This record gives sequence, structure tokens and C-alpha cells, in this order.
Amino acid sequence: MADDTAKYFFPTVVYIVVLMITGLLGNSLAVVVYSKRFKGSSTRTMTLGLSVAGLAANLVCFPQKLAELSLQQAFNFKVCPTFNFIHSSLNLFSVGLLTVVALDRQRRVCLPSKRH
Repeated sequence: MADDTAKYFFPTVVYIVVLMITGLLGNSLAVVVYSKRFKGSSTRTMTLGLSVAGLAANLVCFPQKLAELSLQQAFNFKVCPTFNFIHSSLNLFSVGLLTVVALDRQRRVCLPSKRH
């Protein structure tokens, strides 16, 4: 990284690294706890799905963004559409899963007497 570019992007890189470490720890902990400690349910399955999507985003998207920031001139821009597709797909999966969680919660609250 050039000296000026390194100084300019340093706060962003630190922020991304902090998010990456926090996300890796939190999502890994959620996967372990929800897979070992909780019995099977729709809530458990959806939480595991969100955790796995978050873990995948942490392992794929954040390193790609760090490489993009630090290797701006040398970064292969033919790879960018692939990473953007993966990132968008993970985001859409999370949004869809959160919609399903909201609908499940709404059904359980508004129709508590029906079997789920």
C-alpha cells in the first residue's frame, strides 16, 4: 500500500478487522451453542442459518474488502463481480430468513392456539 493510501484507509481497515473478529467470534459461538444446547425447532434452524450466513460473510466478504482496499492497483477486478454476487446472495438470504422469522413470530403470537 502506498504511504498516503495506507494513512487514508487505516481507520477503515481497523474498523473492518474489528467487525471481522467480532463477527467470527459471535457467529461461531452462536453455531456451537445452537447446534449443541438447543433442541430442534424452527427458531433454532433459522438462527443457525443466520449464523452460518454471517460466518460466511465474515470469511468471504471482509477479507475481499480488505484486499480491495490494500491492493487497489493490483487487485483483479474480474474477481470483484464474483465477490459482489456472493455478498449480495448472503445478504438476500439473511433478509429472506429474517422475513421468515418475522412471519413465524407473527403466526405464533397471533394464532397461539393452532399447532405449529
